[in-house]
This record gives sequence, structure tokens and C-alpha cells, in this order.
Amino acid sequence: MIYDVVHNSYTLTTGRRFYANRGIVGLGPQAGDLSSGYDDGIELERDWDPEFPPWTVAERRELADEMIRRWERFKRVGQAEWPHENEPD
Repeated sequence: MIYDVVHNSYTLTTGRRFYANRGIVGLGPQAGDLSSGYDDGIELERDWDPEFPPWTVAERRELADEMIRRWERFKRVGQAEWPHENEPD
């Protein structure tokens, strides 16, 4: 998963691209309730749009694994030790 800071979007290894303001992805209490930034949602499917295939299990897993990795890094290091985005953990 690659973050494009210019376009505020991520691209998954499958090529799917989605918007995420400032790279923020939030998970709400309802199944499939994803948000980006503070006031926008990430659609996992669009029943009304045949050109938009639903997210696959692998795509959901890729996003979840990346967010889990970030939360684990947040949990383990203090603010002064927080690496910049391009530095290794």
C-alpha cells in the first residue's frame, strides 16, 4: 500500500486507489464503516455502479494489516521517538 501525499490517496497492490485526507483512515463501529480524514467515507462497494467492483478480501486485509502496523508502532514508541513516514520502524 502506497500513500500519495500530493493526491491524498492510497494505492493498494491490486491497483485500487482511494482518497484518504492526510492519509487518515478511520474504522467506525459498524461493519464496513470506513472514513478518511474527518468527514469523508471510503466506499467498499457501490451497488448502483457496475464500474466499481466491491473490495476483495485481500484488499481489506492489505488495508487492515497496514493500519494495524501503524497502531502497533504508535503503541510502542513515544512522540520524540516517532520516525518520519519515510524512515524505517
